[in-house]
Amino acid sequence: MNALKIGLCYYPTSTVLVDDNDDFLDRISKLLSEHLIPCKYYSDPIDALDFLNKEYKADPFTNRCISTTRDRDIDTVVSHFDFRKIHHEIYNPKRFEQISVLAIDYAMPTLHGLDFCRKTEETFSQRLIFTGEAGHSLAVEAFNEGIIHKFLRKGEVNLPDLLLEDIQGLQKNYFRKLSEIALHKASRDLFKHAPECLRDPVFIELLEKICKKHNIVEYYLLDEHGSFLLLDEKGIPSWLIVKSEKDMHDLYEYATDQDAPKDILNLLKERIKVPYFHTDKDWKVGFDQEECRRYFHPAVDLKGQQHYFYSYIDDPDAYELDRNKIVSLKKYFQKK
Repeated sequence: MNALKIGLCYYPTSTVLVDDNDDFLDRISKLLSEHLIPCKYYSDPIDALDFLNKEYKADPFTNRCISTTRDRDIDTVVSHFDFRKIHHEIYNPKRFEQISVLAIDYAMPTLHGLDFCRKTEETFSQRLIFTGEAGHSLAVEAFNEGIIHKFLRKGEVNLPDLLLEDIQGLQKNYFRKLSEIALHKASRDLFKHAPECLRDPVFIELLEKICKKHNIVEYYLLDEHGSFLLLDEKGIPSWLIVKSEKDMHDLYEYATDQDAPKDILNLLKERIKVPYFHTDKDWKVGFDQEECRRYFHPAVDLKGQQHYFYSYIDDPDAYELDRNKIVSLKKYFQKK
């Protein structure tokens, strides 16, 4: 089974920056703050290691999506993963404090950067090493051994741009890694049943374009079909509704069984609109009821590894969310 290309969700998470050069540390920490990337910074690697190994407690979003029960018939523990709980993370005010990236200087007198990486007990984080010319070849070896995930020369002319690009990429790898581990652990190996769009470069390109166009900084999978809830830096939601060809066929069959009006059946049969029901309350509105029409949205074809139909909805009130409980990235930085 092919690996996921993106995770089940994404939101800005914290970078731990470790460098004994105070000027460099100050310059990079300001850069990250200007781009709304949460950051903790240390000039002493021993202090940073103590924080990571003794104080910090990882609490990834997967903790709130997995539940376990005991199956008495086979005397074993069964793990359940609920896709519908992923987007509840928008109400978690501490989500931006989760550490996804460690950015460490290679040459520090009290603790070598690579030794720092070997000693950290934070297993999910992605590790980036800053190198000079002297340590570059060793950093390449460490990358090949899997000790680090990226390396970056301090002398690069466009270091700020490269660093921002690398941190965002490493953050996405962090969420992808977490997602794969959680899905593999779930009963029925949900990794095999994850939405195919998460492996489809054509769909991922669409998602990235939408995020760039609408200044989206967070996205959360809503269901097993591939729909996403999106948030901008102010916490304003929008929606990317996604259905496969099979999903649309099954919905048409379901609507037929419900004696839906002919025009509703035609919308589904001809793939003119895609429906989305966010809550159990929404689902209780049958296809035979007039109210259901508000759940239908203009469909756009997308042909990748599968044939998809999607609709981007920029109405923040299209579906029910507790907007007052959302802690946006902007609000998080204002409180810091």
